[in-house]
Amino acid sequence: MLSHGEANTAGVSSVTIDSLPNELLAAVFVTGREHSSKLHAHEMEVSHVARRWRNVAVHTGALWTNIFITCRQSPQLISLYLKRSGSHPLYVTLIPDGQRHYESFDMSPFRNIIIPHINRIRQFVLYSTREFNSTLFKDPLFRSHLPQLKTLLIDWDQGTFFDNDNVESGIFTGGTPLLTSVELRGDGGIRVRPSLAAVTTLTLGSVNTSRKWNTIHFHDFLAATPQLSSLCIDGEIIGSWPDPEPIAIPSLISLDINFELSNRIFVRCIITTLMTPNLESLTLRDVDERVIMALSSVLESQHRYPLLQSLHFYGISIHESANWFATVLATLPVVTHLSLIGGEAYNAADILARNTSSADVLLPELSSLRFEPMDEKVDSIYNLISHRLTHGLPISQLQSSSSIDTIPQERQAWLRERLELVEFPLPNRSLVLPSYMLF
Repeated sequence: MLSHGEANTAGVSSVTIDSLPNELLAAVFVTGREHSSKLHAHEMEVSHVARRWRNVAVHTGALWTNIFITCRQSPQLISLYLKRSGSHPLYVTLIPDGQRHYESFDMSPFRNIIIPHINRIRQFVLYSTREFNSTLFKDPLFRSHLPQLKTLLIDWDQGTFFDNDNVESGIFTGGTPLLTSVELRGDGGIRVRPSLAAVTTLTLGSVNTSRKWNTIHFHDFLAATPQLSSLCIDGEIIGSWPDPEPIAIPSLISLDINFELSNRIFVRCIITTLMTPNLESLTLRDVDERVIMALSSVLESQHRYPLLQSLHFYGISIHESANWFATVLATLPVVTHLSLIGGEAYNAADILARNTSSADVLLPELSSLRFEPMDEKVDSIYNLISHRLTHGLPISQLQSSSSIDTIPQERQAWLRERLELVEFPLPNRSLVLPSYMLF
């Protein structure tokens, strides 16, 4: 961030930061906080640069809405943030890790500070990397009614309970009528049960501990989400699949599955168990030949996704002779957008360009293709575009985050004559960490 003096001289025009009206200066401060990688540092820094900056920062409520509760955090600092935030929605992060391993976290210094503002909590994150006692959930804070809570994230991908109580714990049992987005990772998914009645977006993350979901718990959990429209299963979260009962989710339109380190049994059971007749978008990550074989064995006998329009393969790794991939695509005739992302995406493109009969062309409705990486092997894309043009099934748009300039000029010119080339940057996830991990 620029210092006050640097900010006055860094502009390329006669307009300096000191000439900005207070409202615009406040907006600059809030935007800067969104890109800060230090806990509480940004708002404190801008409020100690100059008298005017301090006056603007202190009276910009949106600058003070991130509340962090840790064993090292000062209750007085939290009180200051709550006061300065005014009536703005709050984004609360609780990290209940004690100073020492197995030490219980004491909520009492923070409880009476937070509860008077509980009606303003918009997002709540509970993050732990250690073992802690589940009695934390008996605290009055977790029995409260949160009328404005919309997002809940519980991340115990590395942490767990150190007590022997295996009973599920409710969270915010007083009610969360607006809760629509839930992400549960690690023991958070197994041991904590939020209200799911209004949830539309759900992420269930992998479990690094030996404890995993069982099929009954998984079934009951998803059955409690009648409005679910987007589901992400990140890793092999279920320990075993003894005759899984089908789970009907007619409201689901988007499904995202990460198959990292998964076996074919897990793949088959997930696809077979989830009954999603209205699915419109399917994303499959870390896709290798084992995953493709398992998918083909299910989809070949049961066309499960009659309305699927968007199909995304991330980290695709298949051999060019993998006929199973063609089998999968043949069961999805209405797909209009396809993403092939990974080191062997060219093999997938070659498979798409094989069929010689117009009646056998895979994905006949395909109009948009995203392809990564776009490099010297672009001939595979050239062959695919030519193949579809020959059969009267042109692709109208080609997307890539790779620089279009890496494509040879003659190929680039040929492509531009026949479709729209769209280049867009991938988000730089390394620049800004989730707020609860900035310690």
